[in-house]
Amino acid sequence: MCVDGNRLQLFIARYEQEYLIKLLGCDLTALLLTDLVDGVPQDPEYLEFFNPFCSDSVNSCCSHVIYDSKGLKDMLTGFIYYHFVHNSHAMQSQTGLVVPTSQTGEKVSYVNNEADADQRYNESVQTFNAISAKLGNCNKMSVKAWDFI
Repeated sequence: MCVDGNRLQLFIARYEQEYLIKLLGCDLTALLLTDLVDGVPQDPEYLEFFNPFCSDSVNSCCSHVIYDSKGLKDMLTGFIYYHFVHNSHAMQSQTGLVVPTSQTGEKVSYVNNEADADQRYNESVQTFNAISAKLGNCNKMSVKAWDFI
């Protein structure tokens, strides 16, 4: 899939802050964003959840659970990728999904792309839940069911 950089930036602008606010709340999101230098927080407190980590039973929300976080940047990348793929440039036509060309379209299968996007979404949900637990809140997201078979 050829990626339009401007279109991708629109998806980043739309979803990055939305998922940060869902995870961190408005105030902590604002503090984190002002602390970034070249996309990386400087405060060690923020680095604890920005970077990947793995821990057992982080807080009292759940017991005997392993929290495996791939890091905040990886989480956001997965969510944005999911939305980007599911809103791809394919169009519905009488013959199915097509990629527009000058006069006609080529029929394409998005099953693999959608399955990959769903998997990345689910991985991001696991990281979201791990970071949420590390921060001491019990906000949880659910993984998406794979109904593409």
